[in-house]
Amino acid sequence: MFLLFLTQPYLSFISCFSLISLSLNLSFLVQEQIMALTLNCLYLHTPRYIKTYSSLIYHTLKPIVQIPAPYT
Repeated sequence: MFLLFLTQPYLSFISCFSLISLSLNLSFLVQEQIMALTLNCLYLHTPRYIKTYSSLIYHTLKPIVQIPAPYT
């Protein structure tokens, strides 16, 4: 999955949301980490309009799950 993030940015966008859906059956801590990974992935590998959207999600969810800031 990590190699997919590095080599196929647009496929990684889809994969990020797949990770979230798979995390629904996992513990809250694991879900939190997957959400953080997803937002970082979106921020790094997608066009500007999606970066804006992911930033909005980040600022909405940060108080709830304490997501670390995206890497820039």
